[in-house]
Amino acid sequence: MTEDIKQNILKYVLDSSYKTNSISISYSLINDKYFLLHIYNPNEDKIFLNKNNNVFFKKVCDMLFNQTEKQKGCFNHQHDDNSYVYKMDLSDLVNYFLKIEYSFIMVDIKTFEPISICCLVHNYIYNVCTNYHYRNQGKMEQLLNHLFKLIK
Repeated sequence: MTEDIKQNILKYVLDSSYKTNSISISYSLINDKYFLLHIYNPNEDKIFLNKNNNVFFKKVCDMLFNQTEKQKGCFNHQHDDNSYVYKMDLSDLVNYFLKIEYSFIMVDIKTFEPISICCLVHNYIYNVCTNYHYRNQGKMEQLLNHLFKLIK
């Protein structure tokens, strides 16, 4: 199982820039269904998209800010309907939300679907969000409980 997770991270999350920037990616198992993807970006380097990681980051962005189905994005309510954020391309949107010190994304092991996310800046929780289709199921509680165990 852990080898499959590693291979999926290499294939669907990373791009070649991680060799030259300060971004570090690791993971930890939450249980037999989910793992927590850790993205540490101390210099807030740009995250680059490619044909392989484009799908994963599109799903993460749709969870955070859905440009077509406004009711499904966690942070759509913070922007009015004619906000420039609705006009951003995927690369800009990814970096608007994830060019941040720490991002922790709970991911389904089998489907590689992002379920919930928590971001930290200088040891403060910056934002939390759960995929629209998984809300009210205790997913954020699972993510935060696991994250707090790691911190402890």
